Amino acid sequence: MKTTYYPDGSKKSEGPEINGIPNGVWRGWHPNGALHYEEEFKNGRRSGRITYWHPNGQIFGMGAYRDDQRAGYWVWFYPDGMKKEEGLYIVGKLHGIGSEWHSNGELAAEGCWMHGVEDGTFSEWNAEGKLLSQKYFEMGVRPYALDEREPSLISELKAAPGKFRIVGIDQFNYQDHWVIGDYDRLLEAMTLVKKMTERARPLASHLDVATVYYIYDDEGRYLWGDLDESN
Repeated sequence: MKTTYYPDGSKKSEGPEINGIPNGVWRGWHPNGALHYEEEFKNGRRSGRITYWHPNGQIFGMGAYRDDQRAGYWVWFYPDGMKKEEGLYIVGKLHGIGSEWHSNGELAAEGCWMHGVEDGTFSEWNAEGKLLSQKYFEMGVRPYALDEREPSLISELKAAPGKFRIVGIDQFNYQDHWVIGDYDRLLEAMTLVKKMTERARPLASHLDVATVYYIYDDEGRYLWGDLDESN
């Protein structure tokens, strides 16, 4: 059993070792004497459940490790017990929906991850529940499209329920944009974008065309656009 201490002599951590390597359950304490963490080691690597506590005794976070990497569901809390963050980890990387909350319980941020890489729509809200930003990623890359960080534009990107919206954008001034229309099928919208693009640039290169077109779904997520066709 190995024990470490704070400068004032109070216990800081304690746990078993085999040949100087941590094995078994280790515990740590805050300077005020409250339990800080409890975790399990196997051959010097974290493996098993782990729990952290705030100095006031409330749980700070809990989850699990497998071979020294985060595994499974993890959750964190504010000192008053309100949930702060949660997410699922696979081989140490966030996978699936990750969420964060303000201290008042309002959702602060949410997005989808694919093995630690942003993949899907990411949204942020203020403590009053107002949407601040919304971005779309495809395996860590934001498609070249209208800047969705502008909150006032988000509602304009959303098609009617179950439909697909074409938005025309001035390539030289991305604040100038207009809704072309909502369409029942994605293929229908894509076909129209191709036709409009072909008419606009019979003799011009892509960068000579003033207007480009993008397609969004009923949640305001970017799906397809003029540059996708040109590549």
